[in-house]
Amino acid sequence: MSTADELTSAIDGTDACSPRTGGEALAEIVAQHAQIYAPSPDTSAPTTCVSFGRMHSDVTFPMVVEVPRIAELLNNVADAAVAMGLHDVQFWLQQRTNKAGAPETIHGAVVDVDVLTADILGEVERAGMPMPAAYFQTLNGYKLVYPLDSAISAELFEQIAKRLTLGFEGGDPGSWSVSQGQRLPKCIKTTARGQVSVDFKAQLANPIPLTSDISSVPFPRRVMRALGGWSPAPADREKIRDYLIEMGIPAPESPGHALYAACPVSDEHDSKCCYVNVDDIGAVSMTCLGGHAGEGRKYWSEANLLMLAGGDAAVGEAIFDPFKHLPVTWAARELFEYKLRDWPASLRHAAFDVWVREKARLEAKVPAALDVTLDVYKRRLLGDREFGPVKPYFSEVEQKLAYDDAAGRRSFVNCKESGPSTKSNLHEAQATAAWTVCEEEKRDGSIVHVPGWAQTTSSLMNKSTIGQRAALRVLGVPTIMRYDLPVAHVQDGWGVEPRTKVITATKAFQFPAGVEEIPALEFFLKLFRDGRLPLASENDVHLFVACLAAPLLRDIGRGQLGIWWVIGPPGAGKDFLAEMCTGAWETVSTGPSRVSFDLNVTNDLETKRSFAAAEGAVYARAKEAGKRLGMIETLIQVAGTSTLTARGMKENERSIPNSFVILADSAEDLPDRREISRRTVMISVADMDDSISKGAVLDEVKKAAPGLLLNLKRIVESKPPEWYLRQTDTGSRLLIPVALARLLGATLPEVQGQDLSDIFEAMRDFITTPTAKDEGERERKKAMDRGAKESGEMKSLPSYRLSLFIDQMKGIAGYKELFATFGDKARSLATRIMRESGYAAVRTGKRQYLAVQIGSIEYAFKLTRNYRNFILVPKAEYESKTLSGQAGAKVASTPPTDGAAAESAASSPDVEQGQKSEPSPIVFSDADLLNEGGPSSNKESAS
Repeated sequence: MSTADELTSAIDGTDACSPRTGGEALAEIVAQHAQIYAPSPDTSAPTTCVSFGRMHSDVTFPMVVEVPRIAELLNNVADAAVAMGLHDVQFWLQQRTNKAGAPETIHGAVVDVDVLTADILGEVERAGMPMPAAYFQTLNGYKLVYPLDSAISAELFEQIAKRLTLGFEGGDPGSWSVSQGQRLPKCIKTTARGQVSVDFKAQLANPIPLTSDISSVPFPRRVMRALGGWSPAPADREKIRDYLIEMGIPAPESPGHALYAACPVSDEHDSKCCYVNVDDIGAVSMTCLGGHAGEGRKYWSEANLLMLAGGDAAVGEAIFDPFKHLPVTWAARELFEYKLRDWPASLRHAAFDVWVREKARLEAKVPAALDVTLDVYKRRLLGDREFGPVKPYFSEVEQKLAYDDAAGRRSFVNCKESGPSTKSNLHEAQATAAWTVCEEEKRDGSIVHVPGWAQTTSSLMNKSTIGQRAALRVLGVPTIMRYDLPVAHVQDGWGVEPRTKVITATKAFQFPAGVEEIPALEFFLKLFRDGRLPLASENDVHLFVACLAAPLLRDIGRGQLGIWWVIGPPGAGKDFLAEMCTGAWETVSTGPSRVSFDLNVTNDLETKRSFAAAEGAVYARAKEAGKRLGMIETLIQVAGTSTLTARGMKENERSIPNSFVILADSAEDLPDRREISRRTVMISVADMDDSISKGAVLDEVKKAAPGLLLNLKRIVESKPPEWYLRQTDTGSRLLIPVALARLLGATLPEVQGQDLSDIFEAMRDFITTPTAKDEGERERKKAMDRGAKESGEMKSLPSYRLSLFIDQMKGIAGYKELFATFGDKARSLATRIMRESGYAAVRTGKRQYLAVQIGSIEYAFKLTRNYRNFILVPKAEYESKTLSGQAGAKVASTPPTDGAAAESAASSPDVEQGQKSEPSPIVFSDADLLNEGGPSSNKESAS
């Protein structure tokens, strides 16, 4: 008699009229099946324990079955339970007699996956998980049955079940709960809509149970992919596909798998057993179930295949291994939370827990050290009981090592010049991988494992204070770009630098939940129309709102934010408007950094120090910019430059991003210079009625600031970042002012002011005329006759008088108006040239000439002969002739012996004729520049 006939006979033999409870009926069914499926005493087949119970009953009924017959058992019990009208019958791979208490023994796990698929075993292969003993479909997905070769503890069950569940998309967190039972493949299921009939069949897949060890289940490949464990370039995947084509096992063009009888290590198997898989994102992998000379099944990840295809270097840089490169610290937990942010919280926490325990198993190396390692991890993550958890990180804004305490307060790591110590910086250091497991030898020679400091702790902590990437990676300390002020198109995120493997994070400013938008343009227009805003026109209101919004784009338009110049009579409200901008931003600031700073033009070092102290600020104030000497040159140099040089006290120079909006003011008009005009947005100020309280207006603006900036952020983010960087028809203006003016409906005037490009083009045309050629040769011969009194440049290159240049060119059609600005005077033209930002380095001796691009040729330009003459020759010609002259002077065979000659050589202004001397910088006042005689010969020598 068959098993099915035995079951039917057993059920038919019962008295249907006798009153029996559902539990009694199920007990009878299990007892009958226990007799039928009882393992033979001499069987060699592995066995497991299965318990059955009803969802709404506390009693369960265990039995033993051979693993190869487990699918058959589930099907037959299910048929019998449905025939008896029993609903919601469940099963466990456990020895348990009731549902309320803990099981007597645990013999396996059942994974419930809530994703429908037509190929269950194909999903198992693609997940890289062990093949289950049995599987069956459900209404929402499928279930996988994994018996073990021996009983295990509840803790080990949880870890094995978590790994199995996390390996599949749609895995149910209940699968790793010891008390969670699973419905049979065929059952009467109770739902909110009533009872539903479910009819599926369990199928046998693998008659060999899993080994009762955590290593029998690999770390979920799905978690590895989510963490960024492999991120190949498209070219890498093409290389993999070409390799597989050469091997004769091409990958499918669309998601799915192809089956072959060959694999990378075997040309021919007895049957088709090699799966070439392509997942939904195009990743290629291979699984071969062949014997491989006793080695068993093999798996090749995408990284392995790229190595086989010859891409070892690319793989070495791109692969991120969370077990090799990621220490267990708070940063690792944040990385898991972010990378798995689309997963349910229970799955995210389970993934981190599985990784932590696997990391501990790998680092402990011996079982005796496992519990100590987990305690070390606990201290890193939770801190001590009194102080709480500490989160150390390297702040990219301040370029300092910092930490957040349990209350979220930020502090910088204060330490001695020698660096942090494990005593004064105990809590910060214990939150890093410097706190680890150490071996300690006892008197009896035995080795015990205890928590302690790594041998290189002092060195690593010291290097981490300056952001050394290797030290940060080893310690598990992330680098964080924190925005304490609103910024557009920046989102929170965590990642890993591909090359250094350092954890990086971006923390964007978040407006408080209760902030509501206030239309900024309408708000300020109302103030203006009520006479409470000291601006000259409504267009100036639009420009002022654009100035308020400009810092939102500091991360996109570095060096393109422009100069916003407030102009008006004294006392009209220039400082008031500047304070309104900075005050609005200070209102929403969440950090200790200041919002604005004053540009320091005392000297180059002080300017660098002001930049170093200003990191995190959004406005650079240039007060009374039209009056202060050197401010104009500084503004020209800063605006339009993507990086700035900063140097703090007792620090080395470093480059910082130019993310500052320059807010200038003056009572005078803008300097009549094109290079200022094209960088500047002019906002005109008008007098406001004295009866209006500026303090009240300022308080009103500050109170509305969060809503105003939230509105401006939404407006700015209505355009993608590329839109701001691809502005056309800018009229040579910087990009961000042009984009904001268009976005907010403002009008920018045409760029005006003097531009020396026309002057240099006129000079180029002049030096090609016969008159200029004669002039150049004549001036060169004069310099040769004067000997040591003239520079080497004058003796080797032609020069031309500025007065002759003006006289000759102003008589040619099209050039007369060019010189009208300078009053047709050589002195005015020389003064204008020396005020050019690039020429300042020539005046101070830092450069030999001013490089000028005219057409396709780069020229060298320089004023000589007390600024009465000029040299303009192609750059290559200048360097070849002046350098050859210097070389000739250096190889002079005998020094002069005549005392007068020696004195003449010593006092010669020609650097080329003697030892090199460092030129002394000269600061010219307007009186110096306009002095007809020019500077003295000594000053000329220095310049």
